[in-house]
Amino acid sequence: MLSAWIQKPMTIVWREAPTPEPAAGEVLVRIEACGVCGTDVDYGQDLAEDPIPLGHEAVGIVESVGAGVSRDLQGKHVIVQNYIHCNVCENCLNGKWDHCLNMSSYMEAGQPYYQAAMANYMLLPQRMVCEYDPTGLTPEAATLAEPLAVALDMVAEADVPLGGDVAVFGPGPIGLMAVKLCALRGARRIFLTVPTSTSPRHRMRAQLGQQCGATEVIYLDRTNAVERVLEVCPAGLDRVLVTAPPKTVPDAIRMIKYGGIISFIGVTFAGDEVVPVDLQMLHFRKAQLRASFAVPDIRWPLALDLLRSKTIDAELLITHVYPLAKIEHAMHIAAASTEPVCKVVVDCR
Repeated sequence: MLSAWIQKPMTIVWREAPTPEPAAGEVLVRIEACGVCGTDVDYGQDLAEDPIPLGHEAVGIVESVGAGVSRDLQGKHVIVQNYIHCNVCENCLNGKWDHCLNMSSYMEAGQPYYQAAMANYMLLPQRMVCEYDPTGLTPEAATLAEPLAVALDMVAEADVPLGGDVAVFGPGPIGLMAVKLCALRGARRIFLTVPTSTSPRHRMRAQLGQQCGATEVIYLDRTNAVERVLEVCPAGLDRVLVTAPPKTVPDAIRMIKYGGIISFIGVTFAGDEVVPVDLQMLHFRKAQLRASFAVPDIRWPLALDLLRSKTIDAELLITHVYPLAKIEHAMHIAAASTEPVCKVVVDCR
């Protein structure tokens, strides 16, 4: 089996090993496709001093199963879950399994199944795969289930109201899907912030945002987002959903209304994750800042239904597909500001 690991500066390290046989409770998954996430790019550009496994948005077919696993699962299409809860810790046993203290993952060093999802095969515990019906879904489209589940969690945390005024910070795939979800929930106005008007990448994503339901695009190199939002909505916004880096949170606080909610998933690894926040503004506005961190993985069935029905249109968002052999090129395209790129998917077949 062949797998792709990454280290900076954006260098792919290939690892080859014998294809394993699943032991009791395990399944061997033949990977069909895996999406490229922004955090994959971050690791390749800034973080990975040593090679780390690449990819966490994988789908595939169960090739073989170990003892204790029903053979009915063999040949079935599955989503590979990157985090699962333990079912035995204090939080799990108190019904708070989404706050599990002992999550299992193949993404973290020291875990038993530490490996790359950009690969031919993955060996996993049965609990880490979620069977799905591939009818109406290509493998490439199915890879969007993981980032869509992240967007669903963020929108749920924000509790976007019918008729509400909303801003989504950041036009990446998760932000764009959040725009669509806000529109489906009946938001009246949806502002989408976009970093620049000069980049082909951001101009294309701005157009996608309007197709997803954004009522106004704010280019941050042209317009002060806080001033523009408060010009249109003097009382402020009901909700702000932040998929951009933490440095944007102060602007979200300045534009939130009394009793409003800010839902936040934006991360950065460039050393500017610590930002000054006006907590008194939150306090006196009775506003809330809610972190969304969609692990362990949930909402797969809903995400897949939205993709299958094309309520979330994968063909709109997936702009580039590359074979596994061209993963290094795929990573550079995913990072490029000069390319009209939204979502990059790697075909691992």
